Amino acid sequence: MTLRTPLLTSLSASTLLLALACGGGEDAHENHAAHGGHEGHAATAAGDQPADPAQHAAHGAHAHEPLPALAGADERASLFDLESVFTDADGATVRFADLRGKPTLVAMFYGSCTSICPLILTDLANVLEQANNPQLGVAVVTFDPERDTAENLRALRTERGFDPAKWKLLRGDDEATRDLAMALGVQYRRTPDGEFSHSALIVLLDGEGHIVARHEGVAQPLGELVAAARAAGAAAPPAAAAE
Repeated sequence: MTLRTPLLTSLSASTLLLALACGGGEDAHENHAAHGGHEGHAATAAGDQPADPAQHAAHGAHAHEPLPALAGADERASLFDLESVFTDADGATVRFADLRGKPTLVAMFYGSCTSICPLILTDLANVLEQANNPQLGVAVVTFDPERDTAENLRALRTERGFDPAKWKLLRGDDEATRDLAMALGVQYRRTPDGEFSHSALIVLLDGEGHIVARHEGVAQPLGELVAAARAAGAAAPPAAAAE
């Protein structure tokens, strides 16, 4: 995990997205797609099947390996500058700027995943519990809004016992999902069986939306992320009383 010293410089949403798109511009996005980026890996429709059954079997053998995360936002950028609109499990409209003022753990997942995503959610729950930071919240965004309806997100929240006051389970359109993934450095692609290959990445935002910690992988030690989450948003110690 890499810890970063946050800078309080905010970028406009357009500047942010240009800066985050692997160098900016269409050429950079195409290059990103060619190296494992988002929509570039989603060219195969959900219902398509590979012509060679052996190819499909081979894919299944490695489908549980997460894609590597990219660098994502630099320390000058704030996710709060993203104009993307999401909807939460209760149907309310949410922008990341709505999270201003409190540290937030952010990850991407999808509800029908049976391998990596449950581990990501468990890691998030463990960090939230172990950090014991009353200001800390969690926001998770689905890759699969078609199946992860508000109703299904509520069911998942109930099944997992997630506190609605702490957890935001979000869904957006394709553009919002792609823009957030680019900002975080998350790679994803839809596979021929309709599932997703994706990065296993958790980031910690400070109260101004800057990424101050990143944790990649599953079943990895969480100590550094827990420590960063515990310290995030902590109030400055009171000034010593004048003698």
